[in-house]
Amino acid sequence: MDRSRALARLLQELTALGATRRELARTLDLGLHPSALATAWTLQARGPLRISTLAAELHTDLSVVSRTVAELGEAGLVERQPDPEDRRACLVSLSPAGVAAVDRAAEQVREGLGPSLADWDDAQLEGVADGLARLRTDLLRTPAA
Repeated sequence: MDRSRALARLLQELTALGATRRELARTLDLGLHPSALATAWTLQARGPLRISTLAAELHTDLSVVSRTVAELGEAGLVERQPDPEDRRACLVSLSPAGVAAVDRAAEQVREGLGPSLADWDDAQLEGVADGLARLRTDLLRTPAA
């Protein structure tokens, strides 16, 4: 397969993967919109962040992340505290209820994926995860043409 066809296939598979992710989110009924879940997962992984930093991490517009954080706050899943480096700014972190919600969602995802990937060994799972991580890193590092 030549490089052009391989890149076209990669784009096709990435598009299909996005649709699959959305379908999984619907069928697993995680109790959170996928964007809210991505925001919460990022907060759990990275700890307290300014909303602007969170938006940069998610590669999402600041206004979208602000609305998502407000919705998570209304649900009692995030907390705000003053930024010790700049009292005019605040840091957002998961509340104890937010940590519990993310943990429940992660467990549901693992349980949902388990049967579909039962015949994959650990090396295959790690290989795909490593490949996706490298792809994400390289795509974010290289400016779009």
